[in-house]
Amino acid sequence: MTTPAHPSFLQEFFRFGPHAGAHRVAARAGVSVFVPLTLLTVTGHLDWSAFAAFGAFTSLYGRAAPHAERTALQMTVAGVLVMAVTLGCAVGLLPHHQWWLIAAGALVAAAASLLSDAFRWHPPGPLFVVFAFTVCATLPAAASNVAVGFFVSAASAAFSVLIGRVGLLRETGERRWIPLPRARIREAWQAEGTRVHLARFVIAVGAAGVVGKLIGTQYGGSHPYWA
Repeated sequence: MTTPAHPSFLQEFFRFGPHAGAHRVAARAGVSVFVPLTLLTVTGHLDWSAFAAFGAFTSLYGRAAPHAERTALQMTVAGVLVMAVTLGCAVGLLPHHQWWLIAAGALVAAAASLLSDAFRWHPPGPLFVVFAFTVCATLPAAASNVAVGFFVSAASAAFSVLIGRVGLLRETGERRWIPLPRARIREAWQAEGTRVHLARFVIAVGAAGVVGKLIGTQYGGSHPYWA
């Protein structure tokens, strides 16, 4: 009896297993980030890259949803991410802004968690929204950042939504009206355990921010918001 040959390391390394279309999700995310950052590099505005990157995070949502539903979901995410970037830039202008960052960051985490449940984001949770807010709040303070952050992140997010629609070119059968996003705020707020869950976000993010700030002040460090 012949023993089946085992595939070599290289064959295994380059073999694609079942992945449920993950390569298309990866391609959308890669293009959504690559194009805005390339444009900023070419035009000499790489200092705006954080705004563009956080807008492009829109592409990470709704990976398995049909095109119309994914577009509706990404539109809600895009709006929240742009608000987080803009608010972060505004908080960065305040005196002692790192303490304001902690307080506002805790509230942003709770609010984004509630919106995630209300709009049924996938992936769920406030991680990217909090990240967008805290990074933009720690950038070098400049009043122009508020407007620039808004427009650059909005343009990048809109581009991500557009890239999410490219698949319709080969799947014409899915072309239909984009449903209006339905915010189930009351339903999400009244769900069992929601208020305790949101309180945990406020306490955990606030406490982590305070610890990060104190450690950063005592021992140095340029990224206390990572806490």
